[in-house]
Amino acid sequence: MIAVIFLVAIVFYVINYMNSGVYGMSVLFNRNIMENKAVAASDLLVKNKGVWTGTLPVNIGLADKRLVLNETKIQYLQSYCNSEYDGVLEKLGIKPYKAEIKIYNGSGYVLDCGKIIKNVTSAEVKRVVVSDKNTPLVLTVRVW
Repeated sequence: MIAVIFLVAIVFYVINYMNSGVYGMSVLFNRNIMENKAVAASDLLVKNKGVWTGTLPVNIGLADKRLVLNETKIQYLQSYCNSEYDGVLEKLGIKPYKAEIKIYNGSGYVLDCGKIIKNVTSAEVKRVVVSDKNTPLVLTVRVW
């Protein structure tokens, strides 16, 4: 009888231990995916010129040259984000996750797309670039 109780206790301990390990690995795996998506989206925005038909993008990219962002495309992206937030996420390859994309020019945000919810695990990438009008910009991409 004591052996059976001892065996059940050991099995319970092992299952509990494995469960906590699997949970920790899944959180780490999820965090790595979010970080990769944030880096890829920021790369796409700052290194790719994109293909724009008016204010609608076929392919999202804000570059005028490498690490030089076009202010008109930033305004187009803000307009597109206001009307089609899910489309922005899809074109940047972020779905099924959510994202917040912001560009700060020193006095305010010229792009404010998406709102992060509080107390959630997220990955953040910041890039310092310049606009086509020689204004320093800080691009922030957060994925959760």
